[in-house]
Amino acid sequence: MNNTKPFYSAKYLLLFSMLFMTLLLAGTVIARKIVSIGWFNLPASTLLIVCSYALGDIITEVYGYAIMRQLIWFSILCGFVFSFTIQIAIHLPSPSYWHFQQEFNTVFSITLLFTLIGSIGILVGAFLNSYAVSKWKILLCGKRFWLRSLLASCVGETVHTLILYPIVFWSTVPSHDMPKLIVSGILYRIFCSTFATLPASIIVIWLKRAENIDTYDYNTNFNPFKLHSQLKSEE
Repeated sequence: MNNTKPFYSAKYLLLFSMLFMTLLLAGTVIARKIVSIGWFNLPASTLLIVCSYALGDIITEVYGYAIMRQLIWFSILCGFVFSFTIQIAIHLPSPSYWHFQQEFNTVFSITLLFTLIGSIGILVGAFLNSYAVSKWKILLCGKRFWLRSLLASCVGETVHTLILYPIVFWSTVPSHDMPKLIVSGILYRIFCSTFATLPASIIVIWLKRAENIDTYDYNTNFNPFKLHSQLKSEE
């Protein structure tokens, strides 16, 4: 039997939503930092993005596509508020004894651009990811979340990388190194996503029991621009 309950009656949705938003904001700040992990050269934000996709899979699996759709749009809105606040801080006058304006600008001046470009990647990648998890859940009768999560994350993160990296790093990464950076990002995300499926599956099992919710999007409108949502529980 399908029961419908308002989103505010969910005990842990707010926590998971805030974690999702935190990962995206942190990723925006550290995205310009390139790190070397073995053969991989990739932005420091890569692992955070992998975790955000895993959280998106969990939220979609338990609470449904419509809730995740709202969260994606609200996250983009909050991201722009965050970035505009930083831009205001950059241009506010500082006392003469504060000598770190250049360092502050170097780290934070690019956040608005990253937010704009990242929003495109999130819109395409996160929606593809959530859509795939939800549709495949119906197709597989709710089974094999680990496989659905992994395949959906691979699709969403690959699209995200292909959109984000060439635009963000065109001025800082030599053109001959760009293919390696893109391939490194995709492979490393797939590698991390593979290991993320186990803890994500455990969290899903616990969360469904704790919330008494297991949403199947049989009658959901998958239009990404429709913001109405509700929680449906399977009992």
